[in-house]
Amino acid sequence: MFKKTYLSCLALAMLLLGLSGCGWSPASSQADARNTPDRLQITIHPLEPEVGKPAVTLTDISLVRQMYTTVVGLSSLPQNSVCTQELGPSYTLSFLQGGKTLTTATAQRYGCRRVSLADEKQDRQANQDFWSQLDQAIYQATSTARPK
Repeated sequence: MFKKTYLSCLALAMLLLGLSGCGWSPASSQADARNTPDRLQITIHPLEPEVGKPAVTLTDISLVRQMYTTVVGLSSLPQNSVCTQELGPSYTLSFLQGGKTLTTATAQRYGCRRVSLADEKQDRQANQDFWSQLDQAIYQATSTARPK
């Protein structure tokens, strides 16, 4: 009895191992690929209105998806948060897939440093990892636009 169960489990494990090497993937991962961004457009809203609103587009897919994962993973901003009265720039992050906007977020680099996702009522709390990734995304998108 034990030998028969062991052999059945071994055969199942080998079948699963074989399928994993054949490029087989569940339909949900294919759908996820269609719903993940491939570009990130960042519009910067500086304090000085005469500067305009510069915009850059990040096309490095791994950095775009890392930024997207970070944004949707931010924790909720606590209710009744006490925020500073400082002013600073804000950003509009438009996550795109094949030219279509998947979602938009606004991020404030002042006060509570909130991040608001379109179609969500609860704001999120930006953390240091978010700001570091945003700075890196802006730098990467800007550096590709510079002449060499």
